[in-house]
Amino acid sequence: MSSVATKSDRPMPVISEANAPFFASAAQGRLSLQRCAACRAWIYYPRYACPHCISADLRWETASGRGRIQSFSMVHRPQHEYFFADAPIALLAVQLEEGPILISRLVESGSAPPKIGEDVEATFDEFRPGYALVHFRRPASLMHI
Repeated sequence: MSSVATKSDRPMPVISEANAPFFASAAQGRLSLQRCAACRAWIYYPRYACPHCISADLRWETASGRGRIQSFSMVHRPQHEYFFADAPIALLAVQLEEGPILISRLVESGSAPPKIGEDVEATFDEFRPGYALVHFRRPASLMHI
């Protein structure tokens, strides 16, 4: 096994019929979430029925991409070789303005550690043509130098 992971070694999410619109919209620089047409609840993670009212009438809508850190963990020993060079990684639980909580990473090199209650915004990392991951960063006006 090599000591340096290459881009091709990156673990990939499993793209399914349910989550493909999420990854495809992220590749276009948009955070899209499902929203129930019946009860208007925002839904994350992608599903086939609303967890609030069980309606199957779910639509994809663009969310703000803005949220607040609810919790975080600093990962010092990643479980996959690809991420070794990135450690420590700030893994965040971000509550979006729309309500759902997304788990992702803070992508800022050399920045101060995250703080609970801190504002963040979505940013996008294309992992293959047409598909991207959603990560978070501090808004430009709040960046620590």
